[in-house]
Amino acid sequence: MDVPERISGTVEKITFNFRVLTYIIVLTALIFAVDVITPLGLMVWILYVIPLILTLYLTWRYSPFFATGIFIVLLGTSFFLSPRDITLLFAFINRVFFSLVLLITAVFIWNHKKSEEVFQRNEERFRCLAESSSDPMIVHIDGKMLYANRSALVLFGADSREDLVGKELTGLVDPSDRVKVKGMIDDAMMGTPAPIRKVRMTGSGGDWIQVEMLDEKVMWERIPAVLTIIRDITDLNGPGE
Repeated sequence: MDVPERISGTVEKITFNFRVLTYIIVLTALIFAVDVITPLGLMVWILYVIPLILTLYLTWRYSPFFATGIFIVLLGTSFFLSPRDITLLFAFINRVFFSLVLLITAVFIWNHKKSEEVFQRNEERFRCLAESSSDPMIVHIDGKMLYANRSALVLFGADSREDLVGKELTGLVDPSDRVKVKGMIDDAMMGTPAPIRKVRMTGSGGDWIQVEMLDEKVMWERIPAVLTIIRDITDLNGPGE
């Protein structure tokens, strides 16, 4: 990933986190205010589940536990401030039980966030390896390109990723080979082992080049996709078969 892309991604992430945090603070304040002015018997505090779920979108892994601690403190505070319409013992048991529910929910959210971080680290490792590879690599879904490494940009004469991302991979393939390439993509999506195939594609400058193509099924942003690895063999075999 290029430096400008990293900076832009970091800024977007900080902005998104700030927005989510604002929603959580506002919702928490509203729930606490309503809980204080309503009788103990009305379980308004159940709504604390909403801001707790929103912590799922914060990048800080331990945010669910931090939020749960705050909610439990607010539950205890409103226990003494809310008008009494039921016995204190019953109200206390209700709030203790719900505090446990919040804690269990926080554990589930924390586990999900942890697995998400592992997935993101794996994707970052893949990007680092792909960018350092001399072989062009393209990730696509239904033939539409989502990612292309630097070697792919050079091979196809693209100035930036935007020149390839969003376009059909088969648009770079010789019309006579497109049916074969589509079949390779379908086999990869079904998990069928596919041999390396020779294909003609449009290279830099619009000239036809001969390449070897290998397709593998991968997960891209938690969606099944196909990774196509390409090797230019034009100098070995010439542009034709």
